[in-house]
Amino acid sequence: MRVWVAHNKKVPLIILEELRHDPDARVRSMVRCKGTWRRAHPDDYKRLGDPE
Repeated sequence: MRVWVAHNKKVPLIILEELRHDPDARVRSMVRCKGTWRRAHPDDYKRLGDPE
């Protein structure tokens, strides 16, 4: 269900921040694709350590 929560268009940033460290790569990827996340964390795509 976490994938669907991350996919939701109206999920609050605070929830995305929790899901960003999810063990499932699909959830982390979905979080990073969200416009809300990119506006709040514009340099996140440059971070290393994620298998995506």
